[in-house]
Amino acid sequence: MISHHHSNNNSANQSSISLNEIQNNNDTHSHFPNSKSNSIESLNSEKQKKLLQKRKSNNSSTKSLNTSVNTKNLWNLCKIEKEKEKKDTNKVELNDIGIESSIFLAGSSEGGKSTLISNIFDKNSSNNVSSNTLLLDYTYRHNNRTKGLNSLKDTIHIWELANGIMFKEFLKIPINEHNINNAVVVIVLDLSKPENIIDEYKEIIEIVNTRVDGLLKSLEKRGSRRPKALTLYSWKKYGNEHPDKEFIHPTIIPSIIVGSKYDKFKNYESEAKKFICKMLRYIAHINGSSLIFYNQNDEAMAQKCKQMLFHYIYRHEAPSNLTDHNKPILVMAGTDSLNSIGLPPNCNATNPQRLSLIDWTNIYETFFKKENKTKNFSIDLSKFPEPIIDNLKIEKDEEYLKYCQKNEKEANEKLKLGNISSSGNSPSEERKFGNIYSRSRAAGLATY
Repeated sequence: MISHHHSNNNSANQSSISLNEIQNNNDTHSHFPNSKSNSIESLNSEKQKKLLQKRKSNNSSTKSLNTSVNTKNLWNLCKIEKEKEKKDTNKVELNDIGIESSIFLAGSSEGGKSTLISNIFDKNSSNNVSSNTLLLDYTYRHNNRTKGLNSLKDTIHIWELANGIMFKEFLKIPINEHNINNAVVVIVLDLSKPENIIDEYKEIIEIVNTRVDGLLKSLEKRGSRRPKALTLYSWKKYGNEHPDKEFIHPTIIPSIIVGSKYDKFKNYESEAKKFICKMLRYIAHINGSSLIFYNQNDEAMAQKCKQMLFHYIYRHEAPSNLTDHNKPILVMAGTDSLNSIGLPPNCNATNPQRLSLIDWTNIYETFFKKENKTKNFSIDLSKFPEPIIDNLKIEKDEEYLKYCQKNEKEANEKLKLGNISSSGNSPSEERKFGNIYSRSRAAGLATY
């Protein structure tokens, strides 16, 4: 009875506790202290469990979010890159357009010009190029380049002049105002015929300089700022404190002297090799040309030539110098000096800066005498009269003259538009009128 009565009291107490808790907390304190403490403990434990469950659920959700972020990380990066490119209009245009550059190739007859280009750009081709260049040959190559998220296809225009210096005037044809900003002149000299290489180099570089000087004067008359910028750029590789600055006349278009047929040259006597190397270093130094020796059967030499060529076109890293005459010479323009070149043999002078190009040439010609072969390629057509053919020739000459005048007129109109844009527009706006990239803009485009 007691226990039963106790249980009834407990149930009544429990109901009264719940009512009293709702109505008055103080009453429950006084009448049922033990049960209240138990209920508070149970409530606290339940709250703790709920908190733990919430923490676990939050941790699991954050983990799932992190994994989703990680899976979408690549796309987020792509979006960020694209947004940056949209903000920088110049960067977008540079990334979206491939570079067009030009190579003007000339030099010794049968010196290996075509083979050099084939070895540099055509990896799967054989070393022997069967087709001979007739006069002025044009080809092009594509070079794939990656910049950021874009894959670009650059175009390299290659103009090759045949037959040595016989038709040197034709080298002026491909050199124009649109391509001098990003072009390279490559002069291939046959080292197996050292008696001819100095004259060949001088005549080719003179043609190039004459043509470029005429273009710059024409640009200056129209108020273009390019001539000054290109001239400053040609001096940039020498710096402000070069000791030979007053003796140097660098070409506006970067030039490279390639001494071909090194396999025959390396068998020369040591003194002859030393003098040839000094002479080539001298003419390269005073004209702002780079110098490299090359053998068509040596893949490493072909790679060095390519590295030097791409240094000027795409700002590729320049190869390191090698000035030992017993090894293949490689000297970058702006890194040599008259003191390091030294004096030619049998010379009474004590200061290399006192010697001129004429002095060097006279001493060189005493060592390597020229062949006295006078070839007359002119033909007196009056001895062979052909009225029909002569009339056709006159017609074709007139057509050619009209064609040249038309091209010149179109080029002048384009240049006028370019000058209007360059006078007050931004670089991005100038590009809309067809202006070629400057070397300063092309400098940061290559990632090799």
